[in-house]
Amino acid sequence: MNLYHALRCPACGPFGRRARRRNADADAFAHIAWARGLVEQTTRERRSQLETIAKAMAKDFADYFHDCPGEGCCGPAPATPEPATFRWPGAVW
Repeated sequence: MNLYHALRCPACGPFGRRARRRNADADAFAHIAWARGLVEQTTRERRSQLETIAKAMAKDFADYFHDCPGEGCCGPAPATPEPATFRWPGAVW
């Protein structure tokens, strides 16, 4: 390819169809890379938020279900239920 052709050809030149196509492809690739970075950043932020929430929930769970030594720790000790007694109703027939 000679210099005249490289500069003046409507297809191959610096402003030709191929150049426009190369520029459009480069813009598309740049947009894809930008979107990928945005997704990674959002995922990272959500992951840190979920970790914070999970830690808080684990702490609340541990505080709620701790080993209670009895009276005075969490209030009065729960009453022991009496065993249920089952009695048949009177005459069925």
